[in-house]
Amino acid sequence: MKSVYVEAIGVCAPGLPDWGTCLRVLRGQVEYLPIDISELVPLSLGPNERRRTTPQIKLALHVAEQAVAHSMSNIEGLVATFASSEGDLQVVDKVCAALIQPGRPVSPMQFHNIVHNAPAGYWSIGHHASNCSTSIAASNDTFLAGLLYAYSTLIAEEVPVLLVCSDHPGPNVLNKYRPVSAAFGVAMIMMPERSPQCHTNLSLELAREGAESRMQNALLERLRVGNPAGRALTLLKAIASGQSERVVVKSLGEMRLIIDVCPATYVH
Repeated sequence: MKSVYVEAIGVCAPGLPDWGTCLRVLRGQVEYLPIDISELVPLSLGPNERRRTTPQIKLALHVAEQAVAHSMSNIEGLVATFASSEGDLQVVDKVCAALIQPGRPVSPMQFHNIVHNAPAGYWSIGHHASNCSTSIAASNDTFLAGLLYAYSTLIAEEVPVLLVCSDHPGPNVLNKYRPVSAAFGVAMIMMPERSPQCHTNLSLELAREGAESRMQNALLERLRVGNPAGRALTLLKAIASGQSERVVVKSLGEMRLIIDVCPATYVH
């Protein structure tokens, strides 16, 4: 399979507020401490748009903004893929609760955010990104599906691609049916050709065999399995190592996504 190049990465999760911190944790240079995420502020949006955003939208925009800040790519030229396993469960709960009230007083703001592509819409507004975007949901396979779709888009169209995968815990009433243990977001800007900023190249293929890659650190493994977007952790660890590695991401079915990771230059 053809290789693509990773130019920039953004990460946000408890104890992993950015890619720089994540690098040090994944390399074993510092201990992983799952400290709660601070209030996120989408810097690309004006005050009016910020007030309309939700924790899920803020998480997606935050990791995307991290990646863009370390990229030389033209933002307007990026083709975006946004992936979330269930969308914004906080909004779903509020709208459903409103529908059983007298008069069904659904907030226009909540109704506005209930669509699955709301983060992509705010991304387009904040960055004046007029290129196309795709929003994906695939339950626990969401990271696998998002990465595979972004990779296929890049190979077919030979354009830079932004992949954003994020999931945020829902309210207790829904979390017991669709548990998400902690917030996790990751963004990657991938290029069809190597640039001075690119530090890793990836090649992907689907297979029916292969042992799923796991995290050795018990707390990081709990984060990986507790959030569909957290399935990215084994790939991020391979990238952080700066060495050639093979990562296997298992789907709910028989398929595995095999990711061969090789250093293009070095990891910053």
